[in-house]
Amino acid sequence: GLAAVRAGVAAAGSGSRQATFQFYTDRITTLNRLDFGLDSVADVPLRHGVGALAALADLKEATAQERAFLNGVYSAGGFAPGEFLQFAAMRSAKQTALRDFDRNATAEQKAGNAYVLDTGAAREAAYFEQVALNSADGRHLQVNPQSWWSALTTVLDGMLQMQRHVGSEIQARAQTLQSGSTQRVLILTLMALLCIAGAILL
Repeated sequence: GLAAVRAGVAAAGSGSRQATFQFYTDRITTLNRLDFGLDSVADVPLRHGVGALAALADLKEATAQERAFLNGVYSAGGFAPGEFLQFAAMRSAKQTALRDFDRNATAEQKAGNAYVLDTGAAREAAYFEQVALNSADGRHLQVNPQSWWSALTTVLDGMLQMQRHVGSEIQARAQTLQSGSTQRVLILTLMALLCIAGAILL
């Protein structure tokens, strides 16, 4: 369905804003729900790392949804009926993801994420977001959509770097565990061979 959605957007804006937004949201949500089978691993640091990475994915997706959604709202000059509730749901998803991240992240990861959320671009985006929050009464909004988009794009780039950083730490931890497991298997195999040799000699 991607070709049809893109064609609808390209054809002088004939595509529905809400339908287009929902199309991408549904597919990204499906990708974020992929089960890698790591949520029940015995190693605590690895399990927490996976939890932190999943929370970052949810945080980044909720932020990206807000960027696209409010870009349409700002372009239209305000919220259409029912749209403010959608915006509130996105903000709630962001807060939930942040809590999940803080519950699983290391101190270093928390500091890195706090830096991403306190850059100049992040503060500018927070200001625009507050303007939207103050407009629940349906007032006209005078916000430059491009400025909002640019500020939040910079924040999302920072979130992507955080994802890569946490992902690399998970990979390093997994490789360490795999190496340790390989050594243990080799030692156990050697011990078994020695026991067999001893039994044969006896």
